[in-house]
This record gives sequence, structure tokens and C-alpha cells, in this order.
Amino acid sequence: MGIQIHLVCLWPPVLSLYLYVLGKYLGFKGYASIRNMSGSIPRNNENSVEVTCAIIEGNGHVLAAQRGARMRMPFKWEFPGGKIDPGETAEECIIREIREELGIDIRIKAMLPPSGHSYPDFHIRLHPFICQITHGAVVLTEHHAVRWTAHDQLLALDWAEADIAVVKSYIGYLTNFCQGSEKTE
Repeated sequence: MGIQIHLVCLWPPVLSLYLYVLGKYLGFKGYASIRNMSGSIPRNNENSVEVTCAIIEGNGHVLAAQRGARMRMPFKWEFPGGKIDPGETAEECIIREIREELGIDIRIKAMLPPSGHSYPDFHIRLHPFICQITHGAVVLTEHHAVRWTAHDQLLALDWAEADIAVVKSYIGYLTNFCQGSEKTE
């Protein structure tokens, strides 16, 4: 019985090591997301990027930003945000990025689970935060446009592929939150 426990306890690290070695041997660029079960992406992978995004709520709507003409994936919709700098927390990043990109101050209300997406030339890991504006008015510095969108209309926008999982996660969060509210009333 004791040996079985040890084998069960050793299984995840052995599997992780096996996948890591196999990925290295085969040159599989996506091995990092399989190898690390916590989902974090190693910083030394130049094709991986850690990014925050803000789901900014206001008056029953959510702020969506349309990417500019000179950005990757021009005119696709996204939740605004940006790359996490070395030594910076995700929370510090989203506050800084929203101030830089939209000229507003925000308060973080909640964090949704991170989600990853692989594009042909890079992998992105999004850290979504549900936020609200505390000060300022939106000023566009990078985006083509912004739109306050009703929750039930979010999926109708032409989202950047990485943001689609975040939209679905947010809708799930709202569904669970609303169901939880009804149970407590």
C-alpha cells in the first residue's frame, strides 16, 4: 500500500518531466503549457507573452476596445490591457496599462481565471480583471474605438481570438453570480 501511495504521489512530476523531455526532443513549441499544470508560461520562451485585460463594467454594460489599424489583428475587439513587465504584478500592470491606454483610473473588483491562446507565431496568456472606473473619462491613445456593450451582446462583436475565452468566462461568471444572488435573496 505504501508503494502505491508513493507511485501516485510521483506520477504528476514524472508525467511533467516526460512531457517536458518529449516536447524538447520533438521541438514542440507548445510544450510549456502542457508541462506546467498551473498554467504559467516561462518567461524565457520568447514566443510567449503574459498580458492583463480589464473587463470594465459600468451601468450594466462592459467596455470593449477596438484595436487600431496599425496593431496586430487590426479592428478586432478586445478587453483593453497590456503586457506584464518584469517584476510587476498582474494587478499593478492592469492599473498602469488602463491609465496609459485609456486615461482612466480603475478599481479591481474581481479576477477571472487566466486563459491561454496560441496564435501561429506566439502564445498569449490573458489575466482578466473585472474593474470599474474610479476617475477620469476615456481618451483613446492606441485603440480605434471603444463601445459600451450590453452583457448579452458581447459575443456579437468580432473579438480577437484570445479574448473569446475571456468573454465566455465573464458570461459564465455573470451567470453564476446572478444565480448566487437569487439564492441568497
